[in-house]
Amino acid sequence: MKKLFLSITVAALAFPSLGQGILFEELTLPQAIEKAQAENKLIFVDVYTDWCGPCKMMDAQVFPLQEVGDYFNPRFINLKMNAEVGEEGPRFANLHGVWAFPTFVILESDGRLRHMFAGGVLDLGFIDKVAVAFDEEKALGPL
Repeated sequence: MKKLFLSITVAALAFPSLGQGILFEELTLPQAIEKAQAENKLIFVDVYTDWCGPCKMMDAQVFPLQEVGDYFNPRFINLKMNAEVGEEGPRFANLHGVWAFPTFVILESDGRLRHMFAGGVLDLGFIDKVAVAFDEEKALGPL
């Protein structure tokens, strides 16, 4: 039994990527929609800017948390979109009326709005804010 425990501990230390935070994918929105439909997942979009302090806080302190990754990765295709750079980010922000940063947008697998909210959230309270998307009586899209 001790050898099994030691083997599991060594394996966990050797493969730190197994316990990680949110896995953001480098996909276009159409690619994310296709993948979300194939995997029966929602789409989570972090809309940020380079100058946004709360955006940087989320990147450094919340998104890397294993508990946050354990919640997000099985449920969502996760994207980051810079609202001021490129074509897709500004277009997406404009389409969804994003003017505060960070804004978190949750889309159905077909790209329709399910829920969104703005502002950084410390620690695991972020999961509670996102979980509202699964409540038909509180999520913005179904309302």
